[in-house]
Amino acid sequence: MKIGAAIKQLRQLHIARWGRGEWTQAACAGRAGMSVGSWRDLENDRHSPSVDTIRRAAEILECSVSVLACMTDNAPRTPGDVYDPVSYESMTRTMRLAGLRTVYESERKVI
Repeated sequence: MKIGAAIKQLRQLHIARWGRGEWTQAACAGRAGMSVGSWRDLENDRHSPSVDTIRRAAEILECSVSVLACMTDNAPRTPGDVYDPVSYESMTRTMRLAGLRTVYESERKVI
C-alpha cells in the first residue's frame, strides 16, 4: 500500500470508530487547507505528496507520520503478522509493533 492508501484507510478507521461527521473527504480537505479534489488525489496516490502534505494529513487524522509509514508496503512486518488496517484492533497492534501507543479513548489521538 502507498501513503495515499494509508491515509484513506486511516480516515476510514476514524469513520468506523467515530462516525462520518468530521471524517469525510471534504471535512479533512478543509482542515488541511486543500480542495476536495486534491485530498481525493492524495488518497488515490495520483501524485507524490510533499513531506509537508503528509504531515498535515497525519495531523488531521490525529496520528503521527510514523503511523502512516507503518501502514505502507515498505514498513517492516513481523513474520506471520496478519495486517488489516481498517480494524481498530489491527491498527493498535500495528502501532505497538512500531513502538507507538494509542490514546484514543481519552484524547482521540495517536502518539
